[in-house]
Amino acid sequence: MPITAASPITKLWEDYELSGDQPDSKVLTGVVHDIICNIEGSVYLVFDALDECPEATHTKERRSLLALLMGLLERHKDKVHILATRRREYDIEQKLAKSSKLDLEAHLAEDVKTFVSQVHCGGPSEQMKAQHP
Repeated sequence: MPITAASPITKLWEDYELSGDQPDSKVLTGVVHDIICNIEGSVYLVFDALDECPEATHTKERRSLLALLMGLLERHKDKVHILATRRREYDIEQKLAKSSKLDLEAHLAEDVKTFVSQVHCGGPSEQMKAQHP
């Protein structure tokens, strides 16, 4: 049987189905790496709102997620591309310091100004209201 991107997931399910146990983060990380290796071409991963991942010291969820992302980028540097949105938070800034960034907030102020100007001056929003009462 040929190896596919789904093969590591199938094996994971077979390994843990009968025992009722859950795989730990090391096993899951290995599965993610195996899936990426089995995909031909580039892999694009999108993460929205990284800052909303809990950062409490007792859960270590955010630290684990950031470590996973950095590990994926290091291990699969020519294959994996990650787009992540987030608010500015120190721990995330530190981990992603070497990554490319696009500051959307710099453009947001101009967009809000344009919107308010259009609404205030009877722009498209007012025209739509008049056409569809």
